[in-house]
Amino acid sequence: MRYPGNTFGYGDKAVSDFKGRCGVDPFDLSTALSTPSPEQFITKRMPITARWEYYYYSLWIEHKSKYITSLVSDLKGKLEKAGKEGASPALSAAVFPDRNTAYFSKSQDWGGWLDNGSLDMVMPMAYYGSRQRVMYQIYNAKYTAKSAKVIAGLGAWIKDDREIKREIRSLQKFNLDGFSFFSYGGVTEDAGYLKSIRRKIFTPRAKVVKKARALKTPPGFEFASHNYDISGGLDNVISNEFAALLEKAKSRGYVAGATEVDEFLGCLKKQFYSIAEYELFLNRTGADEAALRITLADDITVMKYITSELYPKVALRADQLVDIPKSVDYQMIYRYAHPKDSVEKWEKERAKIDKAYGKLKSGADFSDVAKEFSTSATASNGGHYKNRYFDELDDLSDILFALREGEVSGVVKRPSGYAIFKLNSLRPEARMVYKNVNSAVKRVIFYNALKEEIMHSTRVAL
Repeated sequence: MRYPGNTFGYGDKAVSDFKGRCGVDPFDLSTALSTPSPEQFITKRMPITARWEYYYYSLWIEHKSKYITSLVSDLKGKLEKAGKEGASPALSAAVFPDRNTAYFSKSQDWGGWLDNGSLDMVMPMAYYGSRQRVMYQIYNAKYTAKSAKVIAGLGAWIKDDREIKREIRSLQKFNLDGFSFFSYGGVTEDAGYLKSIRRKIFTPRAKVVKKARALKTPPGFEFASHNYDISGGLDNVISNEFAALLEKAKSRGYVAGATEVDEFLGCLKKQFYSIAEYELFLNRTGADEAALRITLADDITVMKYITSELYPKVALRADQLVDIPKSVDYQMIYRYAHPKDSVEKWEKERAKIDKAYGKLKSGADFSDVAKEFSTSATASNGGHYKNRYFDELDDLSDILFALREGEVSGVVKRPSGYAIFKLNSLRPEARMVYKNVNSAVKRVIFYNALKEEIMHSTRVAL
């Protein structure tokens, strides 16, 4: 149960309720904020306007997710009511395996469902990638599940029986409650597939029943943290701009309440890959949660000032002429690797993208190479993308707009793999009547206008 993506969930009631509670229209918030980045927010590694957007976008994600969470809770209540006393039907859910991405991109807060007791059983759909990635995903679910059962969902239709057997052997040490082989059609097409797994893995054997032990991370399997540059702690980067805004906000009586801090801290925790990584991050900052709350209180104080006094000044009229940012048409060859995939998986994808780059250097057509090597959804049409506008919140902008027309980039390492880009055409900035601008560009225009208003307010250049 989830939204298909982060552009869904903008129903009239959801939008109206959010505007009434927070004073911000979610249609003003950039959908380029599709990747959870709590570390960047906490350590102030974003420009202040981006941080304002991220703060309210986080609250919007939480707002949307509560509708789905409420539905799951209602289902649980109805099942308990319908069941016989002491034997209510169990509620299970097949979920996206990365808790933070499921929450941030799909509003599927399955960690919250487990925390509030709505789920009796969870099945992370850990179908893709290396064995290490599958282990991370299933371990995180087991760590989160508490008393709920955890069934490992394995991608049997895309992996041969030898790889599935290796995954099962690695996962058995997590004391799981079972395995699910997806999909039925995929595994039954080969008559020997399930027989092979049953014979090698699930053949009953006599064994001594041991007392259950607490879940521990197996040797050689440690949660890795991102390479955060946080040597200066939580206040590593406090710009003159932020300091000026904070002083002005406090002088005008703005203050963050404890409930607001609690709510936003809860949002940020859900954006970490796991609670273990949140705790590791805090440890590396040299701070505890009490210190983080103080930092977040200052952040929220500034956000409330911007929303109350600067945000209303950015209203744009339908007939107003506005500046349209420059845009590009481009192509991309992409090789995907999950951040939790093994080193071997990343090396394999690097070798593939290097081979593709070699072909390009030898004169091969970019479209042909994209069709052969790219794993992105646009591979079949040669990796073509159109009308990508310059957006400070979109990290691809710095890459694409640095290229000349016809130029091919080198291999670029991304958070989730490797890419090669080709710039086909560049369109300069233009002017247009605001009502004729599409919603994506309106968000960019709004961001730029708010940025200018903040600069004007603080008299400090970004």
